[in-house]
Order: sequence, then C-alpha cells, then structure tokens
Amino acid sequence: MEDRVCTFDNGSIQLFCVGERDSGYYVITATESLGSSQFGTIMLHVSEILYEDLHFVAVFLALLGAVAAVLISLMWVCNRCAYKFQRKRRHKLKESTTEEIELQDVEC
Repeated sequence: MEDRVCTFDNGSIQLFCVGERDSGYYVITATESLGSSQFGTIMLHVSEILYEDLHFVAVFLALLGAVAAVLISLMWVCNRCAYKFQRKRRHKLKESTTEEIELQDVEC
C-alpha cells in the first residue's frame, strides 16, 4: 500500500486507487522532528458503485420510457378513432332526422 499513499507537510495523507479490500482500521504514527510520536486509529470504509446495478437501472428506465411512449401512442390512436366515429354518427343523425315536409295551404 506504500506506493498508493502520499504524505504532505501539513500531516495529511492521500490514498490512491482505494477499493473495498482497503476497508478496515489503520494505525497512524505521527513522529515529530524531536522524536516524540503520537498514534492514532483511522477507520476506512469504502463502498464501490457496481456498474452492473447502474446498467440495470438505465435499462429499466429505458424500458419504462418505451412502454410510456407506446401507451401514449395507443391513447392518441384511440382518441382519433373515437373522434372519427363521433363525426360519422353525428352526420348519420343529421341525415336521418331531416325530413322534407310539404306545407299545404289551409283556408280558414
């Protein structure tokens, strides 16, 4: 792990390429120039994002979007069919209810 650790003059450290296998407790020793030392413990917990899970979520969202698009298209087609059916029905009703009535003169 020494090749993946960088120390700085202010006492901080930087770890490179950490993974779940690096999780655990670490004992840190800080030594001053006069020779006195201080010990400390650090608990490191690393959680990796599994790209398979993200891939599953992306595919699931794409599938939901496709299903939504199909349903919206079907609703649009049904709406258009209902509109045409209503227009035809209104036209037939107009034709069947209009009759010609011949008026006759009535003498009083």
